[in-house]
Amino acid sequence: MKRIGLIGGTSYESTLTYYDVINKEGIRAMGTGANPEIVLFSANQEMCYGNLAAGRVDEAAEYMAMAARTLEQAGAELILFCANTTHMVAPQVQQQIGVPIIHIVDAVADAIKEKGIDKAALLGTPLTMRLPFYRDILEDKYGIDTMVPAEKYYERMMAIIQGELDCGVIKEDSRNFFLDVIDSCKAAGAEGAILGCTEIPLLVKQEHCDIPVFDTATIHARYAVKMAMK
Repeated sequence: MKRIGLIGGTSYESTLTYYDVINKEGIRAMGTGANPEIVLFSANQEMCYGNLAAGRVDEAAEYMAMAARTLEQAGAELILFCANTTHMVAPQVQQQIGVPIIHIVDAVADAIKEKGIDKAALLGTPLTMRLPFYRDILEDKYGIDTMVPAEKYYERMMAIIQGELDCGVIKEDSRNFFLDVIDSCKAAGAEGAILGCTEIPLLVKQEHCDIPVFDTATIHARYAVKMAMK
């Protein structure tokens, strides 16, 4: 099995999910009692999302490229960004390293196709919902019609992600708010909901929803194991 490199820390809470899922899935896939080799770069979130939110895309890309090069030098044979929004600079980073970045949208699209869904809602940080980098891949590469929630929800969504979920705080009223957002998307025709921030699945689970929800952290981690076994 190839050695997996993780750029985590964005946030550390969802990075725990990646480490847990990759180990469990890797042990099961190898079937020998061995566990996967993982190299982790725990990134400074302000240097990643903070720069992106401030419009300093080149600075964020260079920081992520530095992290990716560090992992490559440590022997990583494939690399994952443990966050959705940071994938907006994945093309720039890929140009600077010699090992593949396993893109989260490819993994998510594979899971959506498996469910036979044609139209999905994308929930995430305001950057992920507003910018086309995520939706363009889903729509142009995979033919998945992608919608986003109404703009009025964005401020509170981000406040919950940064102020609560990034710190491991789970509140029932915050869960109900996200479920209301998903219901609004369902009413607008969404057949499923992409939890397109790797912290949202800490709050919203499939048992809370009556349409399929896609836990991007778990899906990405499992997909990486499949790629690493090839």
